[in-house]
Amino acid sequence: MMSTFRTMKIGPATLLVLAVAACGIGEGGEARELDIEAVIRGDLIVTSSSTGVLEPVLEVEVTSKASGEILRLHVDVGDEIEPGALLAEVDPRDVRNVADQADADIEVALARMDIAERQMERSEELLANGVISVQEHESRTLEFANAQASLIKARTNSELAQLRLEDVIIRAPLAGTILVKNVEEGQVIQSSGQNVSSGTTLMVMADLDMVQVRIFLDEGDLGEIMEGMTTFVTVDAYPGQTFMGMVDQIEPQAVVQRGQTLFPLIVQLDNEARLLRPGMNTEVEIQTGEANGILLIPNNA
Repeated sequence: MMSTFRTMKIGPATLLVLAVAACGIGEGGEARELDIEAVIRGDLIVTSSSTGVLEPVLEVEVTSKASGEILRLHVDVGDEIEPGALLAEVDPRDVRNVADQADADIEVALARMDIAERQMERSEELLANGVISVQEHESRTLEFANAQASLIKARTNSELAQLRLEDVIIRAPLAGTILVKNVEEGQVIQSSGQNVSSGTTLMVMADLDMVQVRIFLDEGDLGEIMEGMTTFVTVDAYPGQTFMGMVDQIEPQAVVQRGQTLFPLIVQLDNEARLLRPGMNTEVEIQTGEANGILLIPNNA
């Protein structure tokens, strides 16, 4: 069998022709069909591709500092809310009772301090006149000091009770979208401040103005990819549409998967149009090189 290569010019394009002649293959050997491809001059973009799943850049679990029954929920899954928006209300009866008791304790402490102060003043006069001993005067002075301490403690307890009373109103910690709602009205929840497991998660919310996808980069491509590079992202939900992204971070710690050493890479995308949603499967292409005005030959040639 003998192989020869021949090039020829046809018009402005150059064609690469592979001619193969087969001789002595049985009786009546058949000629093989040849593919002819044009070698053209154009621009070449080199990319590295991988797949991943979209996720929010910033995601928050909303918990309650107050325990009790959920009286009202003011949001539902998919709602977009502003910072400080009202999310839920917890039954305030228990904490309100504590706050009322703390206010009453302040009144009692004020009365005790007033009495202790007057007794100490009379004690000073009696001591000056030699009616009572120094020890008796010191006892009155100590009672006044204890009354002052009781008043300070009562006021501190009242301030804490007022803060807990505010905690029954649950507000949004940031602007975002409600992704998951874990509770319903009437459900009893546990406080995040009094429970070792961080309490009941009421809902999960995230800012979807920016989303990201985490892909894995072969260590052989690490030298060609840098933070800030442009990426092209496609999702199954929008065939034929490409979303522009950017390499935000190349994580320093490698992972080994099926014998390959890979580096996690974070790609961020602008999502103000809200077309991209967490959980979507994506294919990410990162532009690693570009050449203009060169001869291009198809890979299958």
